[in-house]
Amino acid sequence: YTGGKNVNLTALEASDLFGQSVSLNAAGDRLAVGARLDDGFGNAVSDSGAVYLFSFSDANFSSGTLQATIGSGYTGGKNVNLTALEAFDEFGISVSLNAAGDRLAVGATGDGGFGNNVSNSGAVYLFSFSDANFSSGALQATIGSGYTGGKNVNLTALAASDQFGISVSLNAAGDRLAVGAHGDDGFGNAVSD
Repeated sequence: YTGGKNVNLTALEASDLFGQSVSLNAAGDRLAVGARLDDGFGNAVSDSGAVYLFSFSDANFSSGTLQATIGSGYTGGKNVNLTALEAFDEFGISVSLNAAGDRLAVGATGDGGFGNNVSNSGAVYLFSFSDANFSSGALQATIGSGYTGGKNVNLTALAASDQFGISVSLNAAGDRLAVGAHGDDGFGNAVSD
């Protein structure tokens, strides 16, 4: 796509599923787009997933610019390299920006928890940026099975195939988060999915 306000992403490939999830900030001039089957830089990690971050000069989507990519092997500029991503994590299946566009939540339903002990239990990755242009992007915390230390949240109740992170939603301030897990079987695993 070229011409007008279109943005041509030459790095996209067949089956990346760019656009699986999208989130605009409150002003409508910052955009996060998930590509859950992106294979990472150089196609090194199959279906690990990625998130593409865009800025616009106004709320009419003028001067669209790719500011950064978050995923496996993406380095340089404002990109964020997530070395922990593995094949089939499907990072980017869901995304949510806060109102200012300086906080981001990303779901990864194929994540197997820390050490891959709970297959497809899912995880949510939380990022901060120093400004609304996605500068100084940093992974602040991971929520999922076995993630401990720092700001991480260990969800011991997650089971295999819960797919925690299928949907995510940050509030305007970015200090409250709701997460869906459509494979959860209820308390005591009494009701399948």
